[in-house]
Amino acid sequence: MPKREILEEEKAISKSEKRESLPSEPIKQPEVKEPVKTKEEKEVIPREARVEKGGLLKKARAKISDLAEEEEEEITSSEEPILEEVEDILEEDLEEVYQKMTPEEQKEFKEEGERAASRIVILLRKIKIQTTRIYYLIKKWLKLIPGINKFFLTQEAKIKTDKIIEMETEEREHEEK
Repeated sequence: MPKREILEEEKAISKSEKRESLPSEPIKQPEVKEPVKTKEEKEVIPREARVEKGGLLKKARAKISDLAEEEEEEITSSEEPILEEVEDILEEDLEEVYQKMTPEEQKEFKEEGERAASRIVILLRKIKIQTTRIYYLIKKWLKLIPGINKFFLTQEAKIKTDKIIEMETEEREHEEK
C-alpha cells in the first residue's frame, strides 16, 4: 500500500475512535441562579458609597482636616522670604489667565493663592517635604481658574510643585554648609 492510502486509513480510524470516546449525553450547562442584568437593570452605587467602603473618603477627610490645622499656624518673620518665593513661583505664567478673570474671580483666586502659599510654607517647615500635599494644594488653587483644561491644570501643578521642592532643597543644602 502506498503511504498516502495508509495515512488516510489512519485518519479515518482516529476519527472513528474520537467519535466513540465522546460521551453520548450532551454536556449540561451550569445552572444560573440569578438572571444576568443588563446595563439598565444594574444597580448604580454612588461613588461616595463605593469610596466609603474602602475607607478612602475617611483618609481624604483626615488629610483635609490636617491641612485645616496647618492653616491655623502663622508664618514667622524668618519665613517671609520663603513665602514671597513660593508666591512668585505660584504666580509664574498665570498673568494672562488672571487678567481674563472677572474682579470677583480675581479676588477669590488671589486669596486662595495666598492661603495655598502659606500652607505650602508650613508644609516646608517639616523635616520631610510632603510633595503630594503641596501638589494637591496647588491643584486645588488652580481649579479656581474658569474653563481650565484638565491637562494644563495637572501639568502646571506638577511644574510649580517641582520648582518649590527644588527651591527648598537648595535652601536646605545651603543651610547645611
